[in-house]
Amino acid sequence: MIVEHVNSYRAKINNNCAFLHGPVPPASNYRKVKYSCALEKNAKFECSSNMTFESDKFTWRKSQLNVKPRLFINFCSQSKWFNTMSIDPKTQTVKSSDEDAVFMKLFMSEDVTEVGCYVKLCDGIEYIACRSNHNSELPDSSPLYTPGQRCNVDSDCTLPGYHVCDATVGLCDYKSHHARKMEAYNTRCHYLRNIASERGAEKCNGNDTGSEFSNKEREATVFFVNSFRKLINNDCEFGKGVVKHISNYRKVMYSCAFEAESEFDCLYAAPETFKSDKYTLRAVGPVRNTSSVWSNFLYFSDWDHKRWLIDPYNQISSATESTKSFLRLTISPDVTEIGCYFKICGNHEYLACKTGHVVASLTNDPLYTPGKRCERDSDCTLPGYGICDVDYGLCEADWTLLSTQK
Repeated sequence: MIVEHVNSYRAKINNNCAFLHGPVPPASNYRKVKYSCALEKNAKFECSSNMTFESDKFTWRKSQLNVKPRLFINFCSQSKWFNTMSIDPKTQTVKSSDEDAVFMKLFMSEDVTEVGCYVKLCDGIEYIACRSNHNSELPDSSPLYTPGQRCNVDSDCTLPGYHVCDATVGLCDYKSHHARKMEAYNTRCHYLRNIASERGAEKCNGNDTGSEFSNKEREATVFFVNSFRKLINNDCEFGKGVVKHISNYRKVMYSCAFEAESEFDCLYAAPETFKSDKYTLRAVGPVRNTSSVWSNFLYFSDWDHKRWLIDPYNQISSATESTKSFLRLTISPDVTEIGCYFKICGNHEYLACKTGHVVASLTNDPLYTPGKRCERDSDCTLPGYGICDVDYGLCEADWTLLSTQK
């Protein structure tokens, strides 16, 4: 997770993403990092009653209150938002001198190829210290990298040991093409990577629904639902074995109309009465007291697919009623759109979601009819969904067809 997160920041450099002062030019031979147990050992610290835990030019340090059960290491949650990073587009130098500068120099400098972190819980506070193999003796005025051209083909990667270009992110990889393919296959059923976003309500496609969802949260909701659906069509295990695939299994899109239909009033919202009904999934949890939170949708989701207990032979789930409602919301083949309404009322967060299909049911019918995942576009035969995402095994919306049908 730490390596993936660091590499995602480096990918922002090479993909025309806007930092605080705008997009920066790409870097040539910009390499992916790998994990170093030696650096983890070098970052080690001990708990003490008078800890001074501040970053220096060799080590990035952060701390936060430990929340149980913790699902995601705090490197991700404590990292700075890339669009607030102060990098000069003309000189590629860091324009700040605080711990944010330490983060950028240690993890985004062109000479960095290894990172390692040490994490420890001390009196209810989770501390993390991270190092890299960056040359910290370089002057503070040194640029993070030398501008050039991102890699698009393997021949663009000329540094020793980094001869494979991951063209999707523009970074040179130390892994072979075969190793990359095997890694993608072996991690296809791993738990989902979380997404953090700043709290704040935004209009949904220009319409003020009253929900406290941001647009990033809406995008995250679609991402997670489609990721759950991907698990079905990629030979993953759901507590009772590997389940069968689904033919013409479509990716979902976000619906502002369903968001508006899911509206509720704080005046009538209470934890003991906020329950799902036939067409609406409802969930409630304690307020997370921070301005930056993990995805609201995943926070309320039954994200552990091994608890779904789907029978491979009859596609019936023997999980709890709340989990079965969640499964009908997210993996039902009939679902093509989802919309959610989110609000903080008092000391609790409330979420309500609709898809236009049954969520809570008195009957325990099969969740779907088994078939065959798509492998090519010709396998996607439903109107408007003519593109096969081979990685997901899902049929994607053909925007040309959709626009002509409206």
